[in-house]
Amino acid sequence: MNKQIERHDILVHVIERLTREFPALLSERRIFLKLLSFVNVLTGTMRGAIFKSLERYLQICPQVDLVEVSKSIQADYDDILADISDENQQNFILLVTSIVKLNKASGTELLTKVIPRLKPLFAGNKNDLSRALFYDLMVYIYDNFDHFKPIAKSSLIHGLSDPSKEIKEKLIQYWNSTARLSLDPFLRLEQLLSLLYDQDEESVWLNNAIFLLLQVSQTSADFTRKIFDEPLTNCRFDPLHIN
Repeated sequence: MNKQIERHDILVHVIERLTREFPALLSERRIFLKLLSFVNVLTGTMRGAIFKSLERYLQICPQVDLVEVSKSIQADYDDILADISDENQQNFILLVTSIVKLNKASGTELLTKVIPRLKPLFAGNKNDLSRALFYDLMVYIYDNFDHFKPIAKSSLIHGLSDPSKEIKEKLIQYWNSTARLSLDPFLRLEQLLSLLYDQDEESVWLNNAIFLLLQVSQTSADFTRKIFDEPLTNCRFDPLHIN
């Protein structure tokens, strides 16, 4: 059994390297089906290599093959998500992202099964790249899949407290965009209290709602104006007597 798995490993590695330059290799039906059959056999980096090859092939494959990849993932998603290897998780997210971008029907069917599991699995992931790929997927879902918008919104609000400065700043820019929040401070306040509020992420929402509201001040002509003409070190402070 171990020797058989070792031979599978070699084949998967060879296919992954070949598809870097020749993704059309998987248009050969026997190779495509053989690789697909390994999804529920191999784990960790080997399964991650399978996902890499499939994701490249999706960019050029006929829709029938894309649907088949999607259904294969749906059949084994419990086992796939239980595999906490970084290679497996990162390439799984990339593969799911490609499916939802290339075929909305298959993407909807796939997301119905996997999206409830993604936030608990990825939002607290220790790997920065894994979290970044997860939030990229959530951004696309929030903008393009109304049915899954509440889950995507909750995830993207949670991301505002991400330990990675790069991820946090990227999500602040995303929410601060005029495509989502008005530059009118009164309208923005209303949007923050309604559209952006999420009960599950109330503490994160509260801290960042104030920050996002204050971001409107950057559009003011006075934003860079000095408050005082002279530095405070040159000022004289007198006591103020209050009756």
